[in-house]
Amino acid sequence: MAFQHFSDHTLRAAIAQLMSFSSFEICKYGMMVILEKEMTDLKGTVDPETFTGVEFDLLEASEDPLVKMLMKSVKAIDETIATYLMINSMDDFEVMNDDDANKLASHIFNNFISNWEEDGYENIVHGIHYMYLNLRFVMYSAAQLYIQEGAEMDAELYEERWNMDTLLSVVDDVEDFGDEKNLLQLFHLFEVFNAGYNGITHFF
Repeated sequence: MAFQHFSDHTLRAAIAQLMSFSSFEICKYGMMVILEKEMTDLKGTVDPETFTGVEFDLLEASEDPLVKMLMKSVKAIDETIATYLMINSMDDFEVMNDDDANKLASHIFNNFISNWEEDGYENIVHGIHYMYLNLRFVMYSAAQLYIQEGAEMDAELYEERWNMDTLLSVVDDVEDFGDEKNLLQLFHLFEVFNAGYNGITHFF
């Protein structure tokens, strides 16, 4: 497997981008719920992945319990990103304009997250459940990226991680990361996504 080292700045920026990607992914599913339940007349004309401030306002204003749960996760991510950037003396512009970090973050994220194209509310709920499951792997991989100062750039790595034994051991592994400030932010989000994974079962 091809292990590749990255500069400290690229590593830290990539982790921030992974957090941001996670927030966007959750918002996308929130819009899917709104279009399915609250704004059915716009279904098929609004793309949940084309996200602007208008869509975010709709998400924040929604009274749907599932959307509220999703936005609770988004708020936790946004607060964590702010803390993470402060810890690392970085700003949004600096992070989001790092092309190397974007390529690295995209490589990791896209190996775990895939588009959920099934239609209907029940299928969307199952998609959200699957999303939270995979976001836990994203945070675990982000922590490993930070610890190892690099990443395996071979897709087979992610196929090997995708098994129940690995899933059950993830929490123990993350808890062993210690009290390093950056890792604590990732562990916090891991717990946020774990809560989402468990919480979504109430909507089945």
